[in-house]
Amino acid sequence: MSMFNTDAAVSSISVLAALELLLAMKMSAINGEQMAVARRAKDPRSAAAAFLRTVYYKKWSRAQLNNTEYAPMLGLLMLVIKYKADRDKRKLDTLEKLSCVGAAGATLTFLYGALQQGKIDHRNMRPGQSGMSIFRPIGALSRYIFMGTLIYCALRNTGKDQQQ
Repeated sequence: MSMFNTDAAVSSISVLAALELLLAMKMSAINGEQMAVARRAKDPRSAAAAFLRTVYYKKWSRAQLNNTEYAPMLGLLMLVIKYKADRDKRKLDTLEKLSCVGAAGATLTFLYGALQQGKIDHRNMRPGQSGMSIFRPIGALSRYIFMGTLIYCALRNTGKDQQQ
């Protein structure tokens, strides 16, 4: 017997929660860096504002904010699916497993793309060009698809739902 629950829903929820924690901790550290930069500067206000405009700050901030936007709902949908399966005394079916793992994987893909991104040339912006990582749109689009399948899995009638 394993010490950890390896169920796809619980594992995926745990991945999303770990990302929330790690990204929040990273942003706290970055805020400390910003304060240190401001303290060393002759004009602290300008230095702090300039730090917020750096590619370094923007990519980490974008990754953390985007994850915070999606992870809670994805995790909640996964929890509903897991609850319904446990209530019905069944294991997750293939679509439920794929949706959970796929949503977590798509989130990781987006975050990787956001963190690989450099300075963007907005005028010529295309996925994979002008500083935009191709992994951002791939992660975002696949996350939308998996979020849709999670919603479907949460809403569909299974087991006890069909008996009512």
